[in-house]
Amino acid sequence: GPTVETVVTWLLSEVRKRGSLHKSEAAQGIRREFGDNFIVRNEKGEILVARYVLAAFVELSRDQIVWSQSAQYWRRRAAGDVPGRAQR
Repeated sequence: GPTVETVVTWLLSEVRKRGSLHKSEAAQGIRREFGDNFIVRNEKGEILVARYVLAAFVELSRDQIVWSQSAQYWRRRAAGDVPGRAQR
């Protein structure tokens, strides 16, 4: 079956291909492609990417992808981004 590495490689390729990926689209895509083992539901019933998948994704994509806290999506790093993962 799929591994965490398979899932995070897919996530990275989706962000690269699209330019950005909203957290809900990421979770739905992971569920569709790889099943329920890599997602969780929060108290509102929303589907989210499991924390251990996110941790592996951060490790894999640290220099290439940033997280937009305000808009809740990942995107490719741009020239004007400040150092670090989280951007406005």
